[in-house]
Amino acid sequence: MKRFMPWIYLILTFAGAYFPIAAALPWFALNGFDLPLLISEATSTQAAYFFSQDLMWTAIIVFIFILIEGIRIRLGWRWLLIVPAFCCATSFGLPLFLFFRERLSQHANKPA
Repeated sequence: MKRFMPWIYLILTFAGAYFPIAAALPWFALNGFDLPLLISEATSTQAAYFFSQDLMWTAIIVFIFILIEGIRIRLGWRWLLIVPAFCCATSFGLPLFLFFRERLSQHANKPA
């Protein structure tokens, strides 16, 4: 199972990019990149505010995790994996990081 994990993470990376973008594109097509309106609508109800807060804190936690774990495993370009977590979706950035972490781990554990 361990050797399949990177590929599972890679599939989750594509799903994590596709579904949030597919959900957001109609809104952006209708409203353009109106950040104040986006924030207003994302916090207009208590339920929307809950999901906005959950997403914001998840993104912050993923940022810290990628930063610290990236340092621990000596992943030199970890900042490139932090950017998608904020610019695209956390559901894209985290599995992308986990994919590279697994691949690095597998290469480190290969017999010479």
